Amino acid sequence: MNSLPLSWTINKSNEFSSKSINKNNICWIYTSNMNDENIFKKVISEYSFNKESNLLIRGCNFEIRNELSRLNFYSLKVGMEAILDTSKNCFRKKSLIHLVKRGLRKGQICKLDYSIVNRNKLRDFYKISTHAKEPKLKNLFITDFLPHCKLYVLSNKNEWLGAILISQNSRNKIHTESIIRTKYSPIGTLEAIIHQIYEDAKAENIKFVSLGEVPFSASLNIFKDGFYSALINFIGQMLNIAYKNKGLFQFKNKFNPMWEPIFICSSNKISIKELYFLMMQTNFYNLIKYKLLKLLQLKYCNKKRFFSRIFIFPKLDFNKT
Repeated sequence: MNSLPLSWTINKSNEFSSKSINKNNICWIYTSNMNDENIFKKVISEYSFNKESNLLIRGCNFEIRNELSRLNFYSLKVGMEAILDTSKNCFRKKSLIHLVKRGLRKGQICKLDYSIVNRNKLRDFYKISTHAKEPKLKNLFITDFLPHCKLYVLSNKNEWLGAILISQNSRNKIHTESIIRTKYSPIGTLEAIIHQIYEDAKAENIKFVSLGEVPFSASLNIFKDGFYSALINFIGQMLNIAYKNKGLFQFKNKFNPMWEPIFICSSNKISIKELYFLMMQTNFYNLIKYKLLKLLQLKYCNKKRFFSRIFIFPKLDFNKT
């Protein structure tokens, strides 16, 4: 096996760490940092030893899913991963190159190593990002600047215009973890940063750059993929207001990626219980609630404004003769 689940990372030292959530007889390993992809099998074996808990792993590609199926794991298709092949010209569209050039006119791109200063700068940048006031998704991707990550920033005179946090998902694959911009970010900011990540990966002989997952975007056959796969994708598409997965797909698709299916894998059959667990532990439930309330408030305000326009009458002065 030469790949890991999304947001599981490879390091160059002998470090090993793994983070999991254990609750209601469910054990979800949401990230792990290791120096060899082959340790993945060892991690799974150790966690699978506890038969009382249902072991969950998300962000699995076909290769990992097939490997886990040999260990009698079940799987659920939940999205698609956008992958750039550095041996191909993913930036051949003139419109895409134009966006990259527009972004580069506004500043310079620098690649930052981990430091406490850079970590704090990233945390401050989150506070002014486009979605700063919304509930944050948790445990789905790396959001904090960790020692084994790199950070690409487009800046102008020390002012950050956009940033992308990356990790090494395997020996031949880079994964974009967090993509951050503000409402004042110039057009082409993120395109310029992704272009630089792509060029650096090519120079370092890294074959793939993953732009991450677009959830609820897989084309499904209820007979082939199962009822719960079809259900979770249907619900996700109905809740597009929360995650804007259509806009996310359109943004990533402009880079001419390969699209690969992404699965949740579990040691026991996946039920509503596991899906509810993931919604709560990722904070997706609170994000949906927040977006729905904002939508209802907007509709109420628009409706109130509409009726106020209808029932406004001119003031009449009866004292005039």
